[in-house]
Amino acid sequence: MAKRSRRPSGRAAAPASALTVEDTAAPGSERRHAAARHERSRRAHSVQQRSFLDRFGGLLLGGFTIAGIAVVAFFILLPGNSKAYGCVSQLTPGPSQVIPSYVAPTPIPSPSPSPSASPSASPSASPAATPSSSPSSSPSASPSSSPTPSPTTRIGFVTTDLGRTHIVDPNEKITYGFCPPASGSHYNIAGIGPMKRAFYPATQEQTPGAWVHNLEHGYVVIAYSCGKDGASCPSAAEMSAMQTVFSTAPQTLPAKACGLPNKVIVVRFDDMSTRFALLSWDRVYLTNTFDVNLGLVFAEQNMDQTNPEEGAC
Repeated sequence: MAKRSRRPSGRAAAPASALTVEDTAAPGSERRHAAARHERSRRAHSVQQRSFLDRFGGLLLGGFTIAGIAVVAFFILLPGNSKAYGCVSQLTPGPSQVIPSYVAPTPIPSPSPSPSASPSASPSASPAATPSSSPSSSPSASPSSSPTPSPTTRIGFVTTDLGRTHIVDPNEKITYGFCPPASGSHYNIAGIGPMKRAFYPATQEQTPGAWVHNLEHGYVVIAYSCGKDGASCPSAAEMSAMQTVFSTAPQTLPAKACGLPNKVIVVRFDDMSTRFALLSWDRVYLTNTFDVNLGLVFAEQNMDQTNPEEGAC
C-alpha cells in the first residue's frame, strides 16, 4: 500500500530558485513602507488638527479686535450724534392767507446835530407867538423817522408760549411741546446761544436751543428743511431767495443800535411738517414755497415786535 503524502494539498511549493527578489525582501520592505505611510498619516493628521486655529487664528483675533473698537467707538460717539433737543409734536400750517405786497419802509435817518446849537435859534423864537403858527405846529413837529407801519394783514399764527428758561449746561437736552418752536427754554451760553446773525448752510442742522434765544431778542428766523432723508434741501433758487431776504430785510432801531443791518437769521431745521418756516417770538408761518416778498413782509412785520427782551442784540 502506498504511503499518504504529508504535504498539504493545494499549491505546490515553489522551488527556491523561483522566488523573486521582492519575495525574499518582503518582510523588511513592507516594514519600511508601513513606517513611511504612518509618518505621512501622522503629518496629515497634524496639519488637519492645526489648520483652523493656526491658519485663521490671526484673522479671528484681528476681527474681534476691530469689532471691539467699533463697539467702544459707537458708545463713545453716540451722545455726540444724538440731537440736543426733542419735539413732542409738529406744528401744521394755519389758515390760508393772502400775502400783501412788501412796501420798503423809510430808512432810519442818521443822528443829526441838535438845532438848539445854532446861533440863529433865538431870533426865530418871536414869530412863533403869532396865532397862525400854532395850529400848524403839531403836524410839522413829528417828522417821519421810523419804518412805515406794517401791512394790515399780519401773516402767520400765534402759538402757545413755551416759556423762556435759560439753560447754562450745554449738554442738557431741551424738549419742546411742538416744533418748530417759537419760544421755550434755550441756551444762554457764549458761542452757542444766542447765535451770531448769519446765513447758515445746509451742511449742518442748527439746534433750536440756540436760535430760540435769538427770537427772544427780537430776531426773525427763517428755517428750511432738508427732509427726513436729509437729502431734500431747497433748490438753488430758493436758497438765493432766502439769501436776498437775509441781506435786504429792513433795519429796525434796535438792530441799528446793535450795529446790525437787520435781525434775520437763516438756519436749517428738519423737524417740521413743511419745507419752510418763518418764526418770531410766539408767531409762526409755515409754507412749502418761499419767495422774497413773503420773507420781507414777515420780517418787516415781526422783527423787534413781541419779543420779551427788548433792545437785546
